[in-house]
Amino acid sequence: MSIAVELVQGTARDFPFQVTNPDGTIPTNIFLASDVLTASVWAGSNETPLLTPTASWVSAPNAQFEVTLQNTDSSSLAYGIYYLQAYATRAGTPARTTALLPRGSSLEIIAAPWRSFPGRPISVSPTCGRSPHGLTTFRSRTHTRGLTTRVRTRGTGSMR
Repeated sequence: MSIAVELVQGTARDFPFQVTNPDGTIPTNIFLASDVLTASVWAGSNETPLLTPTASWVSAPNAQFEVTLQNTDSSSLAYGIYYLQAYATRAGTPARTTALLPRGSSLEIIAAPWRSFPGRPISVSPTCGRSPHGLTTFRSRTHTRGLTTRVRTRGTGSMR
C-alpha cells in the first residue's frame, strides 16, 4: 500500500516514516546508522528528480526515518501530485541500495492562494450572478489555464 503525504506550496515539513516488511511487520536491527539515506521527488516515469530533499534516520535499528522539505523545496514545485521515494545505501563491495517507501508513494503540493508560485494563475476575476432558481453563482476565471470553477449557494450572495 502506497503512502500519500501533502504539503502547502512554499512551506516546510519533516515527514516521519516507518519502514515495514511486505507482511506489515517492522524490520528491526536490519538498518545501520551508517547506512546513507537519500530521497527523491519526481513527476513520474523515468524522469529526472525535481528535488532531492534531505533524508535522515530517526532510529536506524527501528527502521524509522524522516524526509525534510524546506520552504524553497516546495515553492519550486507547481501544485499537483509527485512521486516520493527514499533509499538506504550500505557501503561495501558492491554497495547495496534498497527503497524504503512502498511503490507509488506520493507527495501532493497544495496551492497556497496567498503566495505567488509556479503554476498559480496570473489573475482571477470573480463574478457573481443570480440563476433563475434562486441560486447565487460565483464564477472564477483562471486566465492562464482557461478553467472555470462555479460554486452555487442558496441565499443572498454569500460564498460558501
